[in-house]
Amino acid sequence: MRCSKQRHPARTPRARTRRGACAGWPLGALFGALAAVVTTASFAWGEGKPNLNVQVEVAREVETIALDGTPRVTLEPAREARRGDVLVYTLRYRNLGDAPARQAVLTDPVPEGTVVVRESVAGEGMEITFSRDGSAYGAWPREQRRNPDGTHTWVDAPPSEVKHIRWKLAHAVPPGGSGSATFKVIVQ
Repeated sequence: MRCSKQRHPARTPRARTRRGACAGWPLGALFGALAAVVTTASFAWGEGKPNLNVQVEVAREVETIALDGTPRVTLEPAREARRGDVLVYTLRYRNLGDAPARQAVLTDPVPEGTVVVRESVAGEGMEITFSRDGSAYGAWPREQRRNPDGTHTWVDAPPSEVKHIRWKLAHAVPPGGSGSATFKVIVQ
């Protein structure tokens, strides 16, 4: 795995934002160097050998105001982040081998110091599952809450409970084939 352009982020000068706050610390100061983000890929094969290469890219959402007064969200390379920033993680995979990668699975931890944005987790043609501990995966976690009348109700767990995301590809990745999976986090 290689993290593109963010292996060792350097401290950049503080910049003024639209709200007048100062830009924050580099990503490495918030939750470890980006190179420490561990994305795994597993797959099965028959003849030949697949080689599923995964690269992780991180961008920061930046809100600007267009000349007509409408807000516009753009992405810029995430060199630094501050509390409340939305970071977009894109996992790009490519089969560099000479055989199809069957039953490919991508697993990525939610970076420490961030909370996943549930609606942002995506991957075309993939089964997406979540984990609180990195070992048991399933649908979004649920928890039981006690109602004022003493009864209990099952509700979705808060996003802060999700610590890992897994994408299982529904199709084999042919030699030279590629694709991507994405998710967003909010820096705490």
